[in-house]
Amino acid sequence: MKRFLLLVLMSIGVFLSCQKQDKPEDTPVVPESLQYPMGLITNSKANASYPEHLFERGNQLPFSLALNFPQDVSAMPYYRQLNMGSAPAFACSAVLSYAINFNKRGMSFSDADFFFSPSYLFNQTRLDPKDCLKGGATIGHTLALVESKGVPPISLFPYNTESGCNTQPSKAHYTMAARSKIRSFATIKLDYYSFRAAINEDMPIIIGANIPATFMSLFKQAGEYIYTVRDYTEDHKILGRHAMVVVGYNATKGENGVIKVLNSWGIGGYKGTGYIEIDAALIGSMIDEAFIIDGLYDKYAPFDEAPKPDPNPIPDPKPAPDPAPDPAPTPDPTPDPTPQPDSKPDPEPDPEPQQTYSVNVEWVPYLSAETCRIGQETVIGKITGAATTIQVDNGGNLRITLRVRKTDGGTFSRGGRFFVKYDNFCNKAIDEEGKPYQSGIYEITETITLSSTEIDAQGKVIYLLTRAQGGTNERNYCAIRITPN
Repeated sequence: MKRFLLLVLMSIGVFLSCQKQDKPEDTPVVPESLQYPMGLITNSKANASYPEHLFERGNQLPFSLALNFPQDVSAMPYYRQLNMGSAPAFACSAVLSYAINFNKRGMSFSDADFFFSPSYLFNQTRLDPKDCLKGGATIGHTLALVESKGVPPISLFPYNTESGCNTQPSKAHYTMAARSKIRSFATIKLDYYSFRAAINEDMPIIIGANIPATFMSLFKQAGEYIYTVRDYTEDHKILGRHAMVVVGYNATKGENGVIKVLNSWGIGGYKGTGYIEIDAALIGSMIDEAFIIDGLYDKYAPFDEAPKPDPNPIPDPKPAPDPAPDPAPTPDPTPDPTPQPDSKPDPEPDPEPQQTYSVNVEWVPYLSAETCRIGQETVIGKITGAATTIQVDNGGNLRITLRVRKTDGGTFSRGGRFFVKYDNFCNKAIDEEGKPYQSGIYEITETITLSSTEIDAQGKVIYLLTRAQGGTNERNYCAIRITPN
């Protein structure tokens, strides 16, 4: 009898051991030589200056939802960053490709032009030009590049780790990139409801996360697992920061619900699919930044569509008249005209009154009330800006003159820039294109032509943007409204 009970207990022990999760209790630390590439650099001050997209609270959201991404990264062979620190570029490219090429252009993930070029983004935004692995970039800077200049497909600007990360775009690249710009991007709150609400509105989320050794080890093992709070907190050594994409969620799975995350390390992760299921309780700790693209254009032209002809072409010059004969013939005499009674000329019509406009500061919810003041010096990060002239003439020409200077008395050696945001960015380097006004102060003038239909009774809002690049990479909007009188 005792022998029978012993056999039963042994059988139960074996059964229970087989029911444990595939994930080992003690996950080994990943040697540095086996670490995966990352490359995210975070600027908290700059992130706080970006607009925040707020989702309406209280809506009933689905318990589980996944966007139309492939079930396995093997269907996206281009989605692997290899040995470069280009994670922000890959994450942004994935979201842009889904939002523009999949949703707007109706393209397939397997199309040659589907995926946008990570090299185009990474090569222009990395902070260390000498190191392709640790050069790194911020999410905000990467998306701002797409907002201002767009991004070309990977077929035109290939991702090549052998040639490094120094190749810069040509004029042809910029021309193609301009077909794929975004109107705006924003941060979202770091909570599970906002993440679920974004997915419910078909918005994949670009996230920034701290990565410990356990995250890499479990990804490499490719088991059936959820990356939990315990996995994150038991390993106190953070190896670096990484950018990934949230493409779904399941609020009924695990202890707190999970998010489905697309990684750019190739085969691995949950069942080897390249995705990772992360405990939703890690939003706000491990995951500490999140961005979405909240503004797209109504239509995006196909890549193979020829450019449209100029609607106002310059006509060919008229042929020159035949030369006069030499010598000139003597004209026939003309008889004197018959005298006519005096007649008064028709009166000239009164000139139409010229349209005048008023320019006022526009209040923007995410800016403090003192951020923008017309004609007065305004401190914006590490620079000050004084919009000394903002005028609109009767032809609808908006002329903006901005004077800027460094608050610390220094120069713009790292490239401070002045932007005017009106459908597309006007982007001028302060230290290169700015006209010296006084010592250490630059004056930049930009003229934009607006149509009368755009300046209606409600007016037209124009955004000014000044940025002091270098250590802080600040980005601050200043808004003005032009209204017809």
